[in-house]
Amino acid sequence: MAGAVGLLLLGQKIVGKDGALVALIFYLFLPYGAVASRSFQPDPLMVSLLIFTLLAIVRWHEHPTWGRTVLAGLLGGMAILVKTVAAFFVAGAWIGLLFSSFNLRELLANRKVWAAAALSLLPYAGFFIYGMYIEG
Repeated sequence: MAGAVGLLLLGQKIVGKDGALVALIFYLFLPYGAVASRSFQPDPLMVSLLIFTLLAIVRWHEHPTWGRTVLAGLLGGMAILVKTVAAFFVAGAWIGLLFSSFNLRELLANRKVWAAAALSLLPYAGFFIYGMYIEG
């Protein structure tokens, strides 16, 4: 249900109020969402975190401050930590948005882009290192 708030805010930024309402109706009333919420699975949490990650990425693109960089990176990292397959969605969102506004040279020189990428990988990297090398 928390993802619904993020989806509404994201939809208003991208497609306006009417489109956001249609997206919210699909998100809340599709049968899979009701079925998946009856048991504890990582997918609903991953989807919710992905929605908030996308919202943070869009807000970062509007005004790229360090605070928004950290927020977008850590939200993406938490989504990846919940379910690793989220890395493809997080990376796809970043790549699509960044290449729509910057060229490759600007991206490689941008410290905020590197910081967001590192923060997106940090939670899962910590979990992996702990699981493989500390706990075995």
